[in-house]
Amino acid sequence: MNISLVKNMAKSVLLTIFITSCASGAGGAVAKGAPGSAEWVGSASQSTIDAHYKDVCKRYNFPSRSLLNNCIQDEIATAKQSAGIEK
Repeated sequence: MNISLVKNMAKSVLLTIFITSCASGAGGAVAKGAPGSAEWVGSASQSTIDAHYKDVCKRYNFPSRSLLNNCIQDEIATAKQSAGIEK
């Protein structure tokens, strides 16, 4: 195999890993890690975290807005606790 081809492939793989290790958030903000991970929770803005967990909780099809809001609060608190971040 051509050495320059191998180098280009390696660069492509590393670039892909770098790009996919970041997640875009609310308003185009960038956070490190996958959504929900400790690294992501630690680097994402509060509006990004809120938007992510709102989407998560909407999938549960809660019958009322208050139950949806409780779900969002609980999911965020759990994620922050898992990440070692105080409320």
